[in-house]
Amino acid sequence: LALAKRNGDARPAEDLLATWESGARPARIPERKWREFLRDLLRRSGLLTEWLGDFRFTHDSIADYLAARAVIADEGLSVTAFEELFYRWHRPWPGVEPTWRPPNWQYSYTRFLMALWPDKTRTADSLRHVARDGGLTGCDFVLSLAEDGIVVNQDVIEAAWATLARVASTS
Repeated sequence: LALAKRNGDARPAEDLLATWESGARPARIPERKWREFLRDLLRRSGLLTEWLGDFRFTHDSIADYLAARAVIADEGLSVTAFEELFYRWHRPWPGVEPTWRPPNWQYSYTRFLMALWPDKTRTADSLRHVARDGGLTGCDFVLSLAEDGIVVNQDVIEAAWATLARVASTS
């Protein structure tokens, strides 16, 4: 549900749940009763509140965490998210070195993904590349992760500091 909502699915939570669980409804249970049951499940989850005829997560960070877990659990989604985060380099104009640009994701969603990705070596290598070659934006990203305790790899942090020192000495 969190991932569907994060990806812009505007259907009510009850409709999404009914679609996903359509095969679970016993034949003898009428649709109306099944829908009541699903609404009760959503109400009692402790993660959602009913608002304007739909259900919303009680806090965005809960939705971000659950969406990140769903991404990590699906190898295809995980690879796509990893590539979107680490391989978004753009060249602002011809002749200028490409710079790293982070996706327009929620702050907490990005941090949950970073903490949950299972391949720590690949993640550290990609962060080191962003720190070394991603300019001030890359350094800010990496050092904010370090400040949050998500990045603990000293080589990655040192790469960010070295980039900051290099930028400062050429300004």
